Amino acid sequence: MEKQLLQWSYWLGVTCVAVAIVWRAANAIAGIPTDLHLAGKEVTYWTVIHGAILFLLVAIATANYDWGKRQS
Repeated sequence: MEKQLLQWSYWLGVTCVAVAIVWRAANAIAGIPTDLHLAGKEVTYWTVIHGAILFLLVAIATANYDWGKRQS
């Protein structure tokens, strides 16, 4: 279970980072708007970056938990 959580959170974090980089690069090159309005909420590339940080921290915490469990 921990291994699946680790894999999913890691790849979701990496995907969020890639989306944020592409979004920011498209904004810088082509002047694409930096915000989307979905269901009354504003979504910016910062939202995606915060999601990436969250998923990558979950991956690190899960890896540490799994490592600690193996040591005992």
